[in-house]
Amino acid sequence: MKCFYHGTDFDGICSGAIVKIKHPECELIPANYASEPQITYDPQLDRLFYRNETVIDENETVYLVDFMFEPAEMHLLNSNCHLIVIDHHKSRIEWADKEGFLAAEQSLEIGKAGCELTWEHIYPNCDMPETVWLLGRYDVWDHEDPRVLPFQYGMRLLPETDPASDLWKDLLD
Repeated sequence: MKCFYHGTDFDGICSGAIVKIKHPECELIPANYASEPQITYDPQLDRLFYRNETVIDENETVYLVDFMFEPAEMHLLNSNCHLIVIDHHKSRIEWADKEGFLAAEQSLEIGKAGCELTWEHIYPNCDMPETVWLLGRYDVWDHEDPRVLPFQYGMRLLPETDPASDLWKDLLD
């Protein structure tokens, strides 16, 4: 099992942490948008690769949280894996709607952050932790709650933000 998470902000990092806590065996891989293909297929090996390094096995469960690859890469993953896509970025959701793209599981919604959608997808019957709420509200530019900005700035002071660290267990408990 693999989880590609948007690795450049706390929305994506928190999303990855939520998946890791639910699935401790999951390999976390930070991802970001790029102009060159990141997911490739090697016909000689009959395998998918991420950046020519990470092997993605056929029928493997692959989470994409707070992030989607380019359309051709999305189709490659969708036809070879059990793909779970959780995202809130308008341009990617519009593409999925226009193309009729359907992953095995998906939660695509504008107005909620990736970490909020990830929490709701993985823990549908559990109250959302304040950490998820506050990081999510910052990411979607909803700063009405006076705690949003101080919490975000406090998170930026942490020496360790790896979504696999024990810190996230405490923050999401």
